[in-house]
Amino acid sequence: MGILNSGKNGKKYSSRNRALFTVFFVVLLIAFVSYYAFGYKMEVVVPSEDVNLSDLTFNDDVFSLLGEAPFPPDQGLANGVSVDREDGESIRVFYPPEDNSVVCLQFELNSRNINVYIWKTFSVDSARSVWDTLFLVEASVLTRDLGRIKKPDYYYAKIVRFGGRDQTLIWQKGKWVVLVKSPGFTLEEDEERLILTELFDSSIRS
Repeated sequence: MGILNSGKNGKKYSSRNRALFTVFFVVLLIAFVSYYAFGYKMEVVVPSEDVNLSDLTFNDDVFSLLGEAPFPPDQGLANGVSVDREDGESIRVFYPPEDNSVVCLQFELNSRNINVYIWKTFSVDSARSVWDTLFLVEASVLTRDLGRIKKPDYYYAKIVRFGGRDQTLIWQKGKWVVLVKSPGFTLEEDEERLILTELFDSSIRS
């Protein structure tokens, strides 16, 4: 009889241990997600709200302006990409059109060329919509490194193609959206920091 009771107690303790493990695992998962959702930050810089696209000036101590960059940012994605929505329907997503809300420029950084695309929109919501569209298009290819941060005051993404063929940085803050592409190579960490924080002349930064 004692052996039977021991077996029942063992099952009871086993169930209790599983329940405790589940609770512990859920707490750890919440902590993990919270760390990356709220703890990780990226410094990004854009022009002030009162600056127009035609008034943009750049940090020529670091970046040498070469001329205009080709549009769209990736010619191979010019015909759009297929994206599955949450309801299962597949839709075609395209780059934003080339109009007077964007400037396309090419710079030299450390003896290599980067293409820079800068949008100024009418509202923060429209800027975030542009960022979302750019992210969907750029992240549709096979990637080696894909990171994304969405904060209340800015959005940021880093996309590195499989094989390191090129890299894209996209960030949004206020009404501004910036996409930088390094065609044919990946950026060093210090180059990423320079692009994100030092691209614009200090006189027009927000």
